[in-house]
Amino acid sequence: MLFTRHSLEKRVSGLASWTVGVLYCGVFTGVVSLGVNRFGDEYFIALLLLSFATDTFAYLGGRLVGKRPLAPLISPKKTLEGSLVGLLCGAGIGAAYLMTLPHKSPFFVLILACFAASLFSQVGDLFESLIKRHSGVKDSGRILPGHGGILDRIDGLLFAGPVIYLWMDFYL
Repeated sequence: MLFTRHSLEKRVSGLASWTVGVLYCGVFTGVVSLGVNRFGDEYFIALLLLSFATDTFAYLGGRLVGKRPLAPLISPKKTLEGSLVGLLCGAGIGAAYLMTLPHKSPFFVLILACFAASLFSQVGDLFESLIKRHSGVKDSGRILPGHGGILDRIDGLLFAGPVIYLWMDFYL
């Protein structure tokens, strides 16, 4: 990529795309795999509950009370109000589950970790939308019709994975 005849801007853009792809699909997926290997079902259940609750409640909150667009150029239907509902509900559900596990975490740290994971879950969702918008595609695959593809289902999970991993590493 560095030694092609393309302009410097095109080479840097291509290299950046490749690097982001490696980080997105390689590193984040690797952290999730590492978490499942190290912490087992508890880690995976925490990720599923937190990221899916965040996504689901952000959608419902946006449909019920959403007015202000969150990031109209990236994902025009996402709203600020929906994002806040998703953040609160996702963090709450994640914290409720993590509190059932034997841990040595102060309550404040547990709540903070769940809010951070819920926030990163939404960042992952926006990141996937940005990639699709940049690539000019509506869905990242055809395996899950109407859901945007497999990556669209797990984008938040991949971004929340390192947060939950770090919490479990320090406090389980």
